[in-house]
Amino acid sequence: ERKNAWKHRVIHCQIGDTDLYERMARLGVGADVQPPFVASDWYWVADRVGVEKSKRCYAWKTLLSLGIVVAGGCDAPVEPFAPLWGIRTAVTRTDRDGNPPGGWLPAERLSVKEALALYTSNAARICGDFDRRGTLEEGKWGDAVVLEADPFVVSPVEIADIPVWMTVKGGAVTYSA
Repeated sequence: ERKNAWKHRVIHCQIGDTDLYERMARLGVGADVQPPFVASDWYWVADRVGVEKSKRCYAWKTLLSLGIVVAGGCDAPVEPFAPLWGIRTAVTRTDRDGNPPGGWLPAERLSVKEALALYTSNAARICGDFDRRGTLEEGKWGDAVVLEADPFVVSPVEIADIPVWMTVKGGAVTYSA
């Protein structure tokens, strides 16, 4: 175990291939991804990197299947600071209008559980902070979000629109609807 809790990672891990992803897994390198980029990038990626290479881009399911820790973000102000939008795009891989139908590179769609982990437990892991954050359990800081609806129950396209009832940081309420 390294003494430095911070893990090596690729920021904006968007463009890659099987060899790179396998090397990342072998070396224990994590991936910071921005799921909202799928909604704004899907229509031009093939033109910029080529059709064949584009088939291996934004490959979050592949990264997870290789055991790579994948954390989610938004790259604000480029994309909205809206974690629920990021979770929705990770699950559907579509833009707000539902394009492309079925999602861009649908084999790379994440489950709701996997998408939530990008923004919670995996984010804490990749920052070397999992002993204090990322899950709700005894001894951790008690950061939480209370939503009006269950993201596991609503339609994936509705996840981004779930109202936030409350946020808690360090066990203290920081927002209440």
